[in-house]
Amino acid sequence: MSKIKYSTPFKTALFITVMLLNGCDANEKKQSVGYVDMKVVLTQSGLSLQEKAYLDNVASVLKEANDEAHKLYEKIDTDKLNELRELDQLLLQKSLRMARYSARNLLYTKTIETAKNICDKNGLKIIHYGPLILTSGDYIDVTDQVIDALKGSQVDFGHIPKLQIILPEDKGEGGKFMTGVINLSKLSNGNPRSLVIVNGFLGTSFIGFAA
Repeated sequence: MSKIKYSTPFKTALFITVMLLNGCDANEKKQSVGYVDMKVVLTQSGLSLQEKAYLDNVASVLKEANDEAHKLYEKIDTDKLNELRELDQLLLQKSLRMARYSARNLLYTKTIETAKNICDKNGLKIIHYGPLILTSGDYIDVTDQVIDALKGSQVDFGHIPKLQIILPEDKGEGGKFMTGVINLSKLSNGNPRSLVIVNGFLGTSFIGFAA
């Protein structure tokens, strides 16, 4: 799994979210600040391993969908194939990108809530997430406390994407396909315990996880 990179807009949005959660006010009286090294917390608490396991499951489902789609490509006319392939790849890329974004956002939220609870109990105002640049008596490191609080906790990343593989209907003259061979299914009761491919009618397959 390649390293996840986050854009400046995403980082800015996260910063604004943190500020809102903490209720920051420039006019508040000076108060000792708790800080957390987010990267260390995610690594040492085990949350990043849970994230990796979830994203590996997502990637596995997407690969299965891609493999199944290639079997149907053999039945598709050449003049339609490139368009359908492009639509399929866009959907697979978007599904993985959204899974990554959602998973990391859940980890940040869980860590921030835990850190805030710890700081509230200790009368600290937590506004800094990341390595401390300047050493100051006003800054108190609560990273280890957050790690201890998160160890053993489980993150619910939600359902694994469920994908439908089906030959699309012919498009009208001069029109374009709305979807490719791969489609997101309305069936959403996924469970990451066992992978199944259920064969249906008219060349249809459902790829996802079953209980």
